[in-house]
Formats: sequence, C-alpha cells, structure tokens
Amino acid sequence: MIYLWRLEGQELVLNLKEILKYDELAAIYKRDKPADKMIAKRDFKFIDLIADRDSFCVREGLSLTEAITFAAKNSNMPSDFKPDKQIMKAIEKAKELNGGIIEDMLDSTISAFRVDAKLVKHIKVLMEDVGDNLKDLTDVEKVMKLTDIVINVSNTIPDKINKLLVLREEYNKKLNKTLNTQRGGKELTASFDGAGLEEFKDSGKVERVD
Repeated sequence: MIYLWRLEGQELVLNLKEILKYDELAAIYKRDKPADKMIAKRDFKFIDLIADRDSFCVREGLSLTEAITFAAKNSNMPSDFKPDKQIMKAIEKAKELNGGIIEDMLDSTISAFRVDAKLVKHIKVLMEDVGDNLKDLTDVEKVMKLTDIVINVSNTIPDKINKLLVLREEYNKKLNKTLNTQRGGKELTASFDGAGLEEFKDSGKVERVD
C-alpha cells in the first residue's frame, strides 16, 4: 500500500519518499515547476480521492466516471476538468500499489452491489410507468416480469453480503498487519500516514496552465 500524504505537525504534506519512487507519480510532481507545488498538491488530492482504498470512491464502488466527478468536485478542480493521460497513469499506478487479490475481490463485490442497486432503481421506474398506464394483460405481464427480475436480484444479495463480510475481515487483518509493521523504528498508523484526506488544507483554488 502507498500513502501519497504524510502528517507533518497538523498538516498533510506530499509523501515524496514514496511518490518519487515511481515514474508515473513522480511525473505529476515534477511537471509542476513553482516551488509551492500547488497544482501538484491539487492533482495528488484528486488522484488520492480515486485510488486511496479508504476513499469514498472505493468504499462505495463508484464507476470511474462517477469517481472522476466526485474527485474533481472535492479537489477544487475547474468545473470542466478532465484528467489528462499523466494523471490517469498515476491513478492506475496508485491503484496497483494499493491493490491485491483481496482488495480486487472486495472492489468487485462492492461494484456488484452498486450495479444491483442501479438495476433495481431503473426497474422501479419502469414498473411505475407501466403500472400507472395499464391498458391490458400485456402490461400486467410486463409488470410481473419486472417484479420477477427484482426478486431474482434480491435473492443474490444475502450471498454477496456474506462474501463482502468475509472479504472485509480478511482485508482488515491484512491492513492491520501492514500498519503494525515497524518501518524505520517507528510504528505507523493510518492517521500518521495521512490516509485521512479530509484533513487536507488547501490555500485556495488553482487553475492549470497547459
């Protein structure tokens, strides 16, 4: 697992010891020439919101499009912001460094839940539309078929919940083992590493100049 931020006093600063190890991440830092690195900080906040395993995007199984929208809004990006190729490469690298078999399975299970929720939501709209405009038995059959689909989807939920609980337990064991590993003679915790990005303090909005 990689942490893009570290806690220094009461503020989070870029964790250069880790960032500069990987070309994809180092490129984001190095392309921002001013000494204050405000654009790089904003870019890494955006990247972290999508790639950090503790982030809302990962926990809620957002699609990439949904994650980009959420991260852009919460990292003070311009309203028309679209990540460039370097940022996308950095996101993929950060995800790779944060992932593993357990993490991938966990993500897949959560994403499946989200797809199920969207499916049921769309079916509900269709059922209401048909139900409010019943004309004949054909319409009744349509509603019954849609109801069967909802029931079938619902029947898979208990199994997915059990798998999710098992995966979360395994992931928490793995995470705790990682955080309790001694590095440099000092024990690191999630808060020390700066995983809580909600603490990030930015001095203001910055517009990119390409």
